[in-house]
Amino acid sequence: MPRQAIYTLRFLCSMTFMPDVPPQFLKRARLLRQRTTKSEEIFWRRVRNRQLAGLKFRRQVPIHGIVVDLACLAHRLVVEIDGGIHELPEVRARDQDRDAKLLNFGYRVMRFSDRAVFEALETLVDIIENQVRKRTPSPPIPLP
Repeated sequence: MPRQAIYTLRFLCSMTFMPDVPPQFLKRARLLRQRTTKSEEIFWRRVRNRQLAGLKFRRQVPIHGIVVDLACLAHRLVVEIDGGIHELPEVRARDQDRDAKLLNFGYRVMRFSDRAVFEALETLVDIIENQVRKRTPSPPIPLP
């Protein structure tokens, strides 16, 4: 496939998924993906490629002007991995504001400390899987 066709295809695909995302948010998300924290990298390795209950996660995703750590867009689920800085009152207030905005757009936000990622990764994975299972409707029972 010619190089120009590949670039055009990538552009069209990006427009399909995020048509309303300003370029500065895409640029910021790319930068954050390059500067990921150790805890985010560990968590990402565990959930990428549909390893968590077949869920498709993306990292450093811009959603309505907010770049989130990880998101499963199909289930409108956001996962934030918080370092120690998030314990400061002003940062906590900013996080609560972000969470409220995401909730208004229909997203569930789950926050975990980076310490929890280092110490109990599989427990976090189980918590997320249980939350998704609770909110996912069961398939209809076929009639006899």
